[in-house]
Amino acid sequence: MKLKLLRFSTGKESTYGALYIGDEFQCFTLENAYHEVKVLKNTRIPEGKYKITLRKKGGYNTRYLSKFGDSFHKGMLYLNDVDNFKLILIHTGNKADHTDGCILVANTIGTNNTFTDGFIGDSTNCYRKLYPKIRDVLLDGEEVTIEIVDYDKKIEGVVR
Repeated sequence: MKLKLLRFSTGKESTYGALYIGDEFQCFTLENAYHEVKVLKNTRIPEGKYKITLRKKGGYNTRYLSKFGDSFHKGMLYLNDVDNFKLILIHTGNKADHTDGCILVANTIGTNNTFTDGFIGDSTNCYRKLYPKIRDVLLDGEEVTIEIVDYDKKIEGVVR
């Protein structure tokens, strides 16, 4: 399975994106803002291609097991081998303060003109729909990758 995340708007504190499986739109995303020099827990990961696996340990895994139950939750969606970053997950949340470098997913979106720290909504319902699609492919032993493209620099003229 191939996921693609197109980042399309970067503000002072947040980045909005659109997540696709193949060519099919799935949801909106929110990440931290771009920083040329990494700011701990406040910088989005570099664009690139990453393998996703299920991470079955850690605090998020424990919380999601409690929240969603063991029949639904089989591990956190974990991006592997992200240079200079650790524990990058795909999970729920509503604003950039909830990311710590991770990718948040949601059904609704604000704008960087309105919310300086970003805002996405209906995150849990989005996760309930998205997670099983990826989880089931991983549980079947198939490879899942995500390609992250900084389309925002093409739109907004940001030079990096």
